[in-house]
Amino acid sequence: MKKTRAAISTSPMNSTAPGSLIFVGEQKMEHPIIRMIQYDTESYHEYELDEIDKVFERMNLNQKNWINIDGLHDEKVVEQVGKQLNLDPLMLEDILDTSQRPKCEIYNGHLYLVLRMIRYDEHQDVTTSEQFSMVLGENNRVDRDLSRATQRTAQCLPYQYV
Repeated sequence: MKKTRAAISTSPMNSTAPGSLIFVGEQKMEHPIIRMIQYDTESYHEYELDEIDKVFERMNLNQKNWINIDGLHDEKVVEQVGKQLNLDPLMLEDILDTSQRPKCEIYNGHLYLVLRMIRYDEHQDVTTSEQFSMVLGENNRVDRDLSRATQRTAQCLPYQYV
């Protein structure tokens, strides 16, 4: 009987400790785009910020706070969000690994959703998909790669989110 060796994967995730923050995926932009939306029954404000620290300076616990980050290749941004909102390192690791399958998990009182957004490019006649991650908790939402149409739909949900 002939013996064969198993293929050895060269993924950066194979040799790291659980909870390590390493981006796995295609970098699609030079710098992350960080948006913050604050709203309640009386008002709605949207901000585009160039640094993640400015999000937490603007955080208002009397309103719903929605943080949208497009382009997660900067692990420091995700790490800062995790520290400020007390998010589980394993969840942050999953957010940075853009090859996740759709799932729903609970981490320390936060609901974590991973979905696939599917898009059709008419010019190239191809269908593509990308990961969409959402963390839901009390008075805050954290999204990655969420379209504006989806934002308007998600705001109608009757819960308070992270």
